[in-house]
Amino acid sequence: MTSEDPSQYEKWDRGKTLMLESLHKPDDRLRGCAHNQKCYHELLEIRQQVIEMVQNMSNPRDLDASTPQSYEYAAHITLSDIARFQRGSSL
Repeated sequence: MTSEDPSQYEKWDRGKTLMLESLHKPDDRLRGCAHNQKCYHELLEIRQQVIEMVQNMSNPRDLDASTPQSYEYAAHITLSDIARFQRGSSL
């Protein structure tokens, strides 16, 4: 692994961040289906539960102190950052 390669810890954090971004990203087709099936509010309730579950997940990978931490990509983005840059309502 070169110094530019992300560690397993960093890759897991990046995956978690992207999962949270995907949960916050509006999905018009999914919302439309939920309205048609009369379960829009239930969808949003489940979505919120999943967001909270992912937020509370701990990284199972070991943080190797000898590996430089380069969080260049998105692992350092917080939920408040995501909310600040969102346009419109989520899901």
